[in-house]
Amino acid sequence: MKKIGSIIIGIIIIILGIVLLNSNNDSEVIIDNETESEVMVKISVQHDFKDGKHIIHGLIEAPTPCHKLSVTSQRAIGIGDEANEVAIDITLTDTARGCVMAVEDKPFFYSFEAPEDVRLIATYNGEPALLDIIELEEGEYFDLADFMFKE
Repeated sequence: MKKIGSIIIGIIIIILGIVLLNSNNDSEVIIDNETESEVMVKISVQHDFKDGKHIIHGLIEAPTPCHKLSVTSQRAIGIGDEANEVAIDITLTDTARGCVMAVEDKPFFYSFEAPEDVRLIATYNGEPALLDIIELEEGEYFDLADFMFKE
């Protein structure tokens, strides 16, 4: 009887472990199938194109409030498809030692000039990132004051 009880408890512990591991799968890390070992960060941004400018907005999760977020871009120079790419470079750096560990969402709003049909790619801290682009609907716009979207 003790043996059966121990087996049942063991099975329950294994099931709980599997459930807990799967519930923590909400992270923004994705394994790129093309390069089996490469792990990519997924960055979701909202995008709009107006008057020759691309505008993107998003949030990056920082491990502390002391991390600084910077966003830059550069137009690819090349032939064919590469000439029609803009790389969005997102960098999160720790600016202070001894900062309290408290996860904080860092909003960003970035715009740049490029043709409307340009292909957007991204890097995060120098590594390739998966850019999830959500297009703004007709009539939606960015509110710079509080990074909210209005209709």
